[in-house]
Amino acid sequence: NSGAVSQKERVDLVLSPTTGAGGDVSIASTTTNVRLRAGRQTRVNLATRRLDASVPAGTYQVLVTVTDPDGARTTVDTGKTMTVQAS
Repeated sequence: NSGAVSQKERVDLVLSPTTGAGGDVSIASTTTNVRLRAGRQTRVNLATRRLDASVPAGTYQVLVTVTDPDGARTTVDTGKTMTVQAS
């Protein structure tokens, strides 16, 4: 076993309210085939041009959530925040 992984992953870019109120909002997602060797990383590009008007005003942490084929989720805090203003 070389420790290599080859599987389809779902990757979501998520806004999470910093106040703890309300739920997380997925603003971009993709499903991609990932091939990795042990100790390696890969890049997945996600982009969003416009937020849905239903996203409440406030300050959000920007998170990345990866879901494997078995449904297990790993969430990583990017260390970035985003402020959504009322429209």
